[in-house]
Amino acid sequence: MTFRINGTTLQEPAMLLSEWVASGTALTRQYTLRYDALSGPALKAFLSRLTAAAVTMHFLDPLTDTQADAAVKPVSLSCEAAAERAGVMWYAPCTFVLKQA
Repeated sequence: MTFRINGTTLQEPAMLLSEWVASGTALTRQYTLRYDALSGPALKAFLSRLTAAAVTMHFLDPLTDTQADAAVKPVSLSCEAAAERAGVMWYAPCTFVLKQA
């Protein structure tokens, strides 16, 4: 699977959950990305792209089983500091919840 945020290829998530959630009176798609561990530089790459004014995610859409693009906005982002290895901080687990914009 090729996974990109705003055109930049990033590490594939260990888990991608796609679900329909209520948003007022309508249903909208929500995506939960879970990473077992991300290095500090990888986390910085994600956060810098997810906090942009416009966010486009390119991923394998389980609804169509094809590569797709979705305009999304961050709903919640969580990471725990796990350990420092060879001078690099690692965070685990990391979960990003994105809702279709």
